[in-house]
Amino acid sequence: MIEDLNIGKVVIKNTEDFFWDCPPREMYDTSKKPTEWWNGRLSDDMEFIQKMLASEDGYIALMLTHAAPLLRYVGQKVRECGAPEEPGSSKSQ
Repeated sequence: MIEDLNIGKVVIKNTEDFFWDCPPREMYDTSKKPTEWWNGRLSDDMEFIQKMLASEDGYIALMLTHAAPLLRYVGQKVRECGAPEEPGSSKSQ
């Protein structure tokens, strides 16, 4: 990412720090709408992961749960920076 797009880090904008989430038991059941929505915060997830990494008894599964929203955000920001089109996509034909 750093070499291809010249991106050294992705900054979380204050206006994009919060996101919507739903209960895990409802997240992958697309046959119905979730019964409730939660607010998540990217900066809280980042802080949690940093603390867990500093701890000797960090729980990997718990860190992955907090990493998922951050990875979605980074992926979107990289896409906005003009990542190269994938071969075979409609834009490259």
